[in-house]
Amino acid sequence: MKRFAKKAFTLVELLVVIAIIAILAVAGVVGYMAFTKKAEVNNDTSLVAELNNYVAAASATDKINTPTDIRNILVDDGIDLATLKLSADKQGYVPGFDIVAKKFVLIKDNALADGYTAAKTSDVFAFAKTEAEANALKAAGFSLYLQSGYDIATIAIEGLGLDVGENTGITTINYTGTTGANDVVIRSNGGSLKIIDTNDASHQYHFGSSASVEVTTGNNCYEGHAVVAAMTIKAGKVIASNDSYIGLVEVASGVTLEETTKGVFVIPENADAEKIDATAAASVGYTIEGGTITPSPEKAAKSNYLIEDASSLLAFSNSWNNGDGQFINKIKFADNVVIDINQTPWIPIGTWEHPFHGTIEGMGCTIRGLGANVNYASLYSADKKYYVKGATTGVEGYAFGLIGIAGNGDVEVKDINFTDVSIDIPSGNMVAAVIGFAPSASKFKDSDDNPGFYDDWADSTTIGTHNVTISNINVSGTISAEQDAASIAGKLYNSGKQVIKNCTNSANITANTTNNAGRASGIVSMCSNSSELLIENCTNRGSVTAVKYACGILAYTSNSAGTIKNCVNNGTITATATVKPQAADIWRTDNKTGTNVNIIII
Repeated sequence: MKRFAKKAFTLVELLVVIAIIAILAVAGVVGYMAFTKKAEVNNDTSLVAELNNYVAAASATDKINTPTDIRNILVDDGIDLATLKLSADKQGYVPGFDIVAKKFVLIKDNALADGYTAAKTSDVFAFAKTEAEANALKAAGFSLYLQSGYDIATIAIEGLGLDVGENTGITTINYTGTTGANDVVIRSNGGSLKIIDTNDASHQYHFGSSASVEVTTGNNCYEGHAVVAAMTIKAGKVIASNDSYIGLVEVASGVTLEETTKGVFVIPENADAEKIDATAAASVGYTIEGGTITPSPEKAAKSNYLIEDASSLLAFSNSWNNGDGQFINKIKFADNVVIDINQTPWIPIGTWEHPFHGTIEGMGCTIRGLGANVNYASLYSADKKYYVKGATTGVEGYAFGLIGIAGNGDVEVKDINFTDVSIDIPSGNMVAAVIGFAPSASKFKDSDDNPGFYDDWADSTTIGTHNVTISNINVSGTISAEQDAASIAGKLYNSGKQVIKNCTNSANITANTTNNAGRASGIVSMCSNSSELLIENCTNRGSVTAVKYACGILAYTSNSAGTIKNCVNNGTITATATVKPQAADIWRTDNKTGTNVNIIII
């Protein structure tokens, strides 16, 4: 029988097989990668579609004028655009928002991705993270929304829109028009804005706030929906539209000014009359004669900053804290309006750099949910805007309230109802619904390595001499802090008058510190240094708990003389210290320091 020998593969055959396997492997990898990329894009497409469902629903009830508006609406629904990442980000995809069509889109390699359209590329605000990315998107004709962390101080933009987002470090925006007509949206967040576009068909819509704005336009115009501390108008037409409050410091001859029903031009008291055209001033209710600027009675009545909803209240807080709202000395709420900030992380009005002063007239309004949904770790971050350390006294901690830190001028707050208050600040040292802290003339500072009152106000003789007047306030809910918790004021150290009248607390107040200096009160936790203290016709109905000093009306005082008149406590007062707990319905005579304390209770 014939035997067959086994035949081995030749070297050539092996090489051919290996080559075929390699080709198949590469083809498989390429196919897999293509499949993965397609899946990533499909995921992003689904995400954009879902976001647009939110936008469509929100458009029926909310104003969406800028990408920041839709960002805030989504945050209220628990969706933070800052934390959303595109699966296909590494493939060159970025999100955008069409401000005209009110919809999200995808952008691929600096162009609209397949399946997305826009009437004009400039209608789409592309989300830019870096200067290089922003420049590439600008060159492609997109407007820009700058994501958090964008750290370039000066931005130049030509014929396109810009929204600086949550960034506060952008100090200068220079906008110029192109040869064609440009309708653009610009949103600033402090700093200066310069607009030059003399095309009569162009239109600039400005939102947010700016410390200064310089405008040179054609006959179509700049339209302000912003708070502007100091505006210079070289030429053209300017409209103060809805939600605007614009301070005029220079207006050239021939300029046209126009106010809408809810827009206001004001001429600050320190303005130079020679720099403001008398005809333009007269068109918005001012007379200029002999170097004196005088508002008409109608103008004076209209010159309050009007707050109608949560967005306008938060916008005012932002503009004041940025230093852009310092010329506004009277804030007025719409009559009996209900403002729900339960889902809006509240930012207190007034920081150590820009302490609040002026009048807040509540007009019977209700503010619901103060303190709820606040990320205190973020609010009290490295910039320490609300952190106060005494230059000589060692008082230290964070301030919180409708007003965080008040000073550098008289403060009056009246006719507000606070409901569903939900404040819980473990590191809060001066916390209340109305005012957290009013500093003294001893010039408090922020910390040893951060400039604050002590440094920035070193030459001020008025920082702590102002008066604080609070009246007709009602508070309900819960307020919890480390120390000096109350419903009306945490710490009043101002050396002027301290007057609290006709206030009622129904909130439960707790100071959680375990040391033997814990203080809490139904109305005011601590008063010090006042030239005149008066607490009158106030009632506490809530429970008050602290380690050492717990009282229904006033927990503690230092170097103050005054009167507590017609005040009543109906709440439970508890001091938990094992040694000398000091609790009282109104105030205890031994709850004090200093030699000048003389509190009369009648």
